[in-house]
Amino acid sequence: MISVVPKQSCVGCSACMSVCPFDAISMEQDTEHFLYPKVDEELCTECGECLEVCPALNEIKFDRLEKTAVWAALSKDEAIRKNSSSGGLFYELARVILKKNGIVYGAAFNDNFSLVHKSAVTEVEIFPLMGSKYLQSATNRIFSDLKSKLNTGKEILFSGTPCQVAGLNTFLRKDYPNLITCDVICHGVASPGVFESYKNQLEKEHNAKVIEYKFRAKPHSWRHYSTLIRFDNGEEITEPFSQNLFMKGYLADIYLRPSCYNCKYSRIPRAADITLGDFWGIWDIEPEWDDDKGTTALIANSIKGKQLIDEISLKKREAKLDWVISGNPALTGSVRPHKKRRYFYKEFNSGTDLDVIIKKCLPPPTLFDKILWSINRRIKKMKK
Repeated sequence: MISVVPKQSCVGCSACMSVCPFDAISMEQDTEHFLYPKVDEELCTECGECLEVCPALNEIKFDRLEKTAVWAALSKDEAIRKNSSSGGLFYELARVILKKNGIVYGAAFNDNFSLVHKSAVTEVEIFPLMGSKYLQSATNRIFSDLKSKLNTGKEILFSGTPCQVAGLNTFLRKDYPNLITCDVICHGVASPGVFESYKNQLEKEHNAKVIEYKFRAKPHSWRHYSTLIRFDNGEEITEPFSQNLFMKGYLADIYLRPSCYNCKYSRIPRAADITLGDFWGIWDIEPEWDDDKGTTALIANSIKGKQLIDEISLKKREAKLDWVISGNPALTGSVRPHKKRRYFYKEFNSGTDLDVIIKKCLPPPTLFDKILWSINRRIKKMKK
């Protein structure tokens, strides 16, 4: 049964739950508020189906380009680009699929403000799927729904984290010509429970419900992006990411899923047909390609991924993979857990306010830290 998989290796993709013919597996939150499979011993027959689709135990190797194709790219639609975290490429990919009467799957907040995977069949339905969301989305039984649609011949685009794409691949067990998978350059996924606590704290402070939350808004700058939060009483908060309480803990790697600290999917070759990410550092490499409105690192990993990209009218130019890696180390490696991660969860689960814990875990930088950071930044610039 699936319990043989080490907990620190489980990515929470729900492939095991989706494949179980006896509905013996459910996904339940642990004390860190991440989803893990739970087996009903009375229903389980130990058929082994769950083990065969677990990405922690299996890897499906599809045909990949001998050399990945890489571009710096952005949408020609300025409105789409403005409302995207980066250059608007996900929307452009999705629009091509919808024009073929296809279906797009991606992560969006539901009515309870939990992040879940949803399907979209119209352009209007694409918008909630756009934008970076630094949480783990619940895929629930979306893999089963997706497979049934594939078997009808529908063109499908599935977007998710690298581990979710890997989970979908092992669930399907074969490559479908009518499926395009797209992953993101992933820093890791934060605990939905921590985000829920933060949202509740905001609602209490503002005496209103959160109706919109953008982890990556760029009212003034793509490089120095902001968090945007809207409430049902008309209030709105826009603050630099470096000042946002939730983002401070996320970027310090305090409350990521345990598997994110030893991610087997942050590597080349990728599990997905297409990889998207921010082209951080493009301002030093190709200054004319940076207007600080968002430039995407676009990577084709497979022939069908490249074919889909070729169907889109984009502003793009060829780039080198090393350029992308230099600004996105998560493309080929994992982050390290914060040294106070265990302390964080001890305090968090005891009911201590999030802002109090974050302040204890992340003391303000000293003068020495600031000087060292400035020196390292200058050294990096000299090496380019």
